[in-house]
Amino acid sequence: MIQQVSLGRILIRLSLLVFVATSLAFAQKPIVRIGVALDGPSEFSDEVAATFEREISIILEDEFNVQVPSESRLTADWTLQGVKRVVDELLADAGVDMVLALGFISSDVVSRLGALPKPVFAPYVGEPLVQGIPEKTLARPMSPPEDQQEYT
Repeated sequence: MIQQVSLGRILIRLSLLVFVATSLAFAQKPIVRIGVALDGPSEFSDEVAATFEREISIILEDEFNVQVPSESRLTADWTLQGVKRVVDELLADAGVDMVLALGFISSDVVSRLGALPKPVFAPYVGEPLVQGIPEKTLARPMSPPEDQQEYT
């Protein structure tokens, strides 16, 4: 016996299917909040920070909703003590998921802290061995795939 399905039931099922598909397509990506530590005030530092923020957002846009709240963009006063204060504040802030240390002083400070409570990107380390930065804290470059070893 062929069961007669009403137009209303078909529309309800189609609506549910469209709703579920739309919900999955627009599922929110996890939010990653980045705190930025600047060594001191300058237009150049602001431009560098904006560039890093933009590039990180572009790189992570498929997987994460990257946010850099203005209250998590802290500028020190060009002193070691000021930079330590800013870095400590960002590392302790529960509203910050990752710290971007944009300066030679802040990069040096975080590289000497040992175990960190959250990921920190510190791109401005000049000569780590001369600076006395423990080698175990340094990032290692990736090795090329075995089939490309001859090109290195």
